[in-house]
Amino acid sequence: EYSADNGAGSQNTFKYTYEGAKYDHDRRMTLGFEKIKKEEIYPNNPNHYYSQTFFHQTFPLAGLVTLAERGIDPAFSNVLERTKNTWLVHYFPWNASVYGFDTGKSVRPYLATQDVTDFHVNGDPINRVTQTQMSVDPYGNPLQTKIEYRNQYNLIEYVVDDIKTYLNDVTHWHFGLPKTQKVTHAPFLSNTKAVTQETEYEYDTKGRLHKKILEPNSATEKLIQTIDYNLFGNPIKETT
Repeated sequence: EYSADNGAGSQNTFKYTYEGAKYDHDRRMTLGFEKIKKEEIYPNNPNHYYSQTFFHQTFPLAGLVTLAERGIDPAFSNVLERTKNTWLVHYFPWNASVYGFDTGKSVRPYLATQDVTDFHVNGDPINRVTQTQMSVDPYGNPLQTKIEYRNQYNLIEYVVDDIKTYLNDVTHWHFGLPKTQKVTHAPFLSNTKAVTQETEYEYDTKGRLHKKILEPNSATEKLIQTIDYNLFGNPIKETT
């Protein structure tokens, strides 16, 4: 518990409780708490705000948030915001002939889906946003991300589809650098047409962004931005 000045001559108070600590004896590591609860007390507000956050407690997902809720009811029967996360683990082998050390497996957790819903005080939904990682490349970078925006009736209003490719240079250890990107905004509940923007990225041998090309396949809308660096790696010039 702690209190902090709120700038209005009084203090806001925050109380925390922790539940379900877990320890992995085989790996000799803590797996964190199962749940953390927080109470927010504001002197000029009759409502107290309560939040609770649940975490994974299994390796290699330990410490990652599975569910987070915030509301004005300590029993959380009605919440103002709820976030649900689904995590997956990407395994990829290291090739000793390429990397120069023993083969093995590395793990990289990634957020597969995230569902965020806002509610009125009476519990009726306001809106909902769902983000989904459709696929990942061999290094765990998201190749396609889809975001759905829904209204209070759970109808999709529009969708954002983000498709990427990456530069994964094993020689220079440059991983996860976006190479191409195609973002499409597609409305569902209006007569507005879908809008798509394409971008290409180029890098120097040190992995620094050297060139960004907007609409590379358009004769009329193509825009090229180049970035120059000094000896210390700081950008000193941008040309469009």
